[in-house]
Amino acid sequence: MLAAMREKKRGQLIAQGAAVFGFAFLGVLAVLNENVAFGPLFFLLSLFYLRKMMKSPRVEKEDVESCPGDNPEAIKSELLQMLEYYRRLLKSWQWIALFGWILSIALVVYFPSLIVTVTAALAAYSTYAFIRCRQAVRRIENSPAFSGKGGLPSSAAD
Repeated sequence: MLAAMREKKRGQLIAQGAAVFGFAFLGVLAVLNENVAFGPLFFLLSLFYLRKMMKSPRVEKEDVESCPGDNPEAIKSELLQMLEYYRRLLKSWQWIALFGWILSIALVVYFPSLIVTVTAALAAYSTYAFIRCRQAVRRIENSPAFSGKGGLPSSAAD
């Protein structure tokens, strides 16, 4: 278990640890308020992120070996698929981060309590994920595979 955690990046561990702590804290608050619906739900989410944090990152050997190094069109099509995927993730994380920060500010203004730290931590995690997706999109768009003839197709550039 600890070896799997050592293989991960520090930022990823911090983000997943914040999610584990945040959902566990929400679960404790829900149980203390005798909320039988949300308490178990938050504990399940906490266990999910704990399991995700303890899992070792896998690199599929087949994926590495099947990289089409001689076929630039295959590389370009794979990069276009990755670009589309990361653009969808980018939009999702953008809205989640925005909602999280708005919720955190509203809680500070209208209901100052400890729950604000949890929502702010979750908003910070979604902001981190948004930034990472934006970096991935930029790297794919600036990759050498697209800088040759034609560059990005017009449908992928929008």
